[in-house]
Amino acid sequence: MIEMARNAEATKSRAEIIARRFEYHKASSATTAKHHLVSEVCTELAKHLINTTLESREQSIALTKLDELRMYWNQAVAFDGQGFDPANR
Repeated sequence: MIEMARNAEATKSRAEIIARRFEYHKASSATTAKHHLVSEVCTELAKHLINTTLESREQSIALTKLDELRMYWNQAVAFDGQGFDPANR
């Protein structure tokens, strides 16, 4: 009986984690400002990268990684204060 309750709780917890990760997170005025900051910082980094390196495979990879940084940073901003627990990924 206890085991069934634990399994039901674990399943519910996993379902909540999935819902939390993939639901739409509406931007508030506070998060909108943070998203703009992320874009500004990443744009500046991209400009510095392009201005200080030659066009190359490495530059392309660095720009791709910068895109990834922006994406994950914005995701972190979207989850900000909404109870997302990265330990439960």
